[in-house]
Amino acid sequence: MEKNIEYLLCTKDMARLGQHFLRDEQLVMRIAERVPVGASTLEIGGGQGALTGLLLRRTNSLTVYEIDDGLYQQLRRMFQGKIVLENTDFRYAKFSAYDVVVSSVPFYISLKLMLKLYFEPGWKLGLFILQNEFVKKLTAHPGSHIYRRISVLAQCVWDVKVIEEVSRERFQPSPHVDAEFIELRPRFDLPLSFRHTLKNVADAVFRFPNKTLINALRLSLPDEDVEKVLNLFGNDILSKRVRNTDAITFAQISKVVNV
Repeated sequence: MEKNIEYLLCTKDMARLGQHFLRDEQLVMRIAERVPVGASTLEIGGGQGALTGLLLRRTNSLTVYEIDDGLYQQLRRMFQGKIVLENTDFRYAKFSAYDVVVSSVPFYISLKLMLKLYFEPGWKLGLFILQNEFVKKLTAHPGSHIYRRISVLAQCVWDVKVIEEVSRERFQPSPHVDAEFIELRPRFDLPLSFRHTLKNVADAVFRFPNKTLINALRLSLPDEDVEKVLNLFGNDILSKRVRNTDAITFAQISKVVNV
C-alpha cells in the first residue's frame, strides 16, 4: 500500500511539472538507432536515463542536460564518469557544438526549444518527441488555421520529417495529448543576422494574420523598408493575406529589410 501511495505521489508531481517519460522500450531504441555512430550528441532532459544508456552505445561523446535536481542525481549515480552531465537549463547549452541534438522534453517548452535550435545553427540532426499539435504547426501550409510564425521559421531553415506517431499511452504518466517523433535536418546555412531579421518580420506581420501582406508590412515596418518590398514583389503577392503567404516570400522580404 505504501509503495502505491509513493508511486501515485511521484506520478502526480511528474504530471504537475510536465514530465512524461517514454515507457515504450522499442521506441526509445528506435530513437537511439537514428543517431550516427560516433556523432557528438546532446540529450536535453535525461530524465530517468532510459535513452541515455542507449545513446552511450552509439557515441563516446555524450552531454546530458537535466534541470530536475532529483533526476540529475539519479543520472549522476547511473552514468558518473561516462557522460558530461549538466544540472541546468538547456538554454545555456551550446547546440552548435554537437552533431546531434535529442530530446523528449515537457511539451510546454517545445517553442522555446525550437527557437533555441533556430538561433544556434551548426548541429546536423535533431531527434525530438513533441506534442502532435505543435508538430502540425511546424509543417502547416499557408492558409491553414494553424499556420503560424513558427511555421515560417521552421520551413525556412529545416526539413521536418515525422517518423512516427506516439500515443499518450506510451508515456508515464500519460499526458492529455498524443505526440510525434520527428527528425529535423538543416536545409540552409543561413547567417544568424538573417535569422533574427526573419523572426522580426514574422513576429511583426503575424500580429495581423487577416490583413493583406502589404498592409501588415505598412503597419509594421519603416517606410523605406516597405518601399523596398514594393519594388521586389507584384500585387499578386502583396495582396495575399498574411496567413496565406508562404515561407519563401517571408525569406525574400527579410533579405531586403532592416528590422
